[in-house]
This record gives sequence, C-alpha cells and structure tokens, in this order.
Amino acid sequence: LGMNAVRSLVLSFSFLTIKGGKKESRFDFKQFWERSLASAVAARLILENVKGADTEQIFISGLLQNLGELILAKIFPEKYDEVIAAVEDNQYDLLAAEESVFGINHTVVGTEVAKNWGFPDILVDPILCHHNPSDYHGDNDAIHTTICTVYLSDLLVNILFSEKPEKYHQQFRTEATKLLKLSAEE
Repeated sequence: LGMNAVRSLVLSFSFLTIKGGKKESRFDFKQFWERSLASAVAARLILENVKGADTEQIFISGLLQNLGELILAKIFPEKYDEVIAAVEDNQYDLLAAEESVFGINHTVVGTEVAKNWGFPDILVDPILCHHNPSDYHGDNDAIHTTICTVYLSDLLVNILFSEKPEKYHQQFRTEATKLLKLSAEE
C-alpha cells in the first residue's frame, strides 16, 4: 500500500474511534466524522484536478482540518455546548464563538496539537489556515495549494450539511477559480 496510504488508514480509524464521553453533549460526534471523511474525500477529488499537484497528503489534511474542534468538544464538553448554543443563536460564527468561550479557536488548538505530535508543515499549516487561506504567509507552493484545497473541501461539505447549500455552491465555484484556477467544468 505504501507508507502514506497506511498512515492515512491508521489515522482515519484512530480518529473514528474517538467518541463523546458519558456526559451528554450537544456536539454531534457522528456528524463530525461524517463531515471530516467527506472533506478528506472532497479534498482528494479537488486536488486531482490541479495539474502537477501532489495528492499524497491531501486526504490526511482534509481529515485533520477540524482536529481542534474535536479536542475542545471532547475535553471541555460543557464549554463547547456554549459554543454550539452561540452559533445556533446566530450570535457568532464558529471561530468567534470559540474565541468568546475559550479565548482561542479550534484552528490554533489543532495546529498546536499537530505540531506536538511532530506532523510536518504540509499537515499542520492547513489546520491553521483552512478557514482563510490568505492567513498563510509562507512561500511553499505545495503547502499553499494544500491549504486552498482543504478550504475548498470545507465549502463543498457545507453544501451537503447546510440549510443554504446554494450559498456555499456559489462560493465554492468562485473560490475554486480564484485559488486553484479550476474551470467551471472541473
């Protein structure tokens, strides 16, 4: 299978075994995993349309992009319920709600955990910048392409899970052309 394929499988199965604790929580672990896997697959499919792109790490990048969200929800379930309530009440978007409750958001938490685990930059940087690719200030084209792809995969997944899919569909088409030069057909 190759080392990267085995690593992808191990990570996928390892993360899939993480579930909520015994305490009731508003965080939907099943939906989190559905979204994570859908994003990983979408990232792979998107990057296959980019000429010359290396698709080796993209599945893992798509899978890990919201790692910090999982960590916060698992370790601080009551506090994360506050985040969910603030988002549902349209008080904040997710990042702002997390910052309001924790003083930090899931992109920073996930990034620090991935760094601590010794992951390479091509896996770490997309976790930090997946909500806003312009936050990446490095000069590595492969990392920038990975970040843009993971961002776009999140938009695609929002089409599936949103009550307003047309909003994300239009945003995806616009951003895919702008960031990765994908045609309407692609």
